[in-house]
Amino acid sequence: MYFPFLDKIKWRKAISQLFDPSLEIDFNFRPHITILYGFDNSKLNIEKLHNDTNKFLEKNPLNLNAKQITTFHNPPQVLKIDIIDLNGNLFKLNEIIRNEFECVVEYPQYLPHITIGAINNESAISFHNKIELMDFGFKSLNDGVIKYYDGIKNMSIITSI
Repeated sequence: MYFPFLDKIKWRKAISQLFDPSLEIDFNFRPHITILYGFDNSKLNIEKLHNDTNKFLEKNPLNLNAKQITTFHNPPQVLKIDIIDLNGNLFKLNEIIRNEFECVVEYPQYLPHITIGAINNESAISFHNKIELMDFGFKSLNDGVIKYYDGIKNMSIITSI
């Protein structure tokens, strides 16, 4: 998972303004872009993941931007910020990791995004499609930390960019 640096107070304020305050929403207070989901934790070599990721990013920096706020249409509704991969390097990194490490991929098409939260009623959302990164507490999507999360509680830093 890639965690772009952000102002957490601005993030909370911005996402709270997207919803009717009376609704109970499952907010994501650790916004990130998933690079790949579905690793077999018992077979993952963290050191190799660290080395492969760093080797790729040394020559191929990320160039990301926020596009718009949309939803995944499966219950519950997932509100997300769509990410534009301006130079294709996030897609390339996803492909390299997918090919090098054992994983089960439920969604064959990679759609980079930042999850805002899960909601049960899409009509309760009030948002504009275009967003400004600064309004959500991001200075840039190109500075952050890539971490591996084992799905339980353990997180390992893979690299800082």
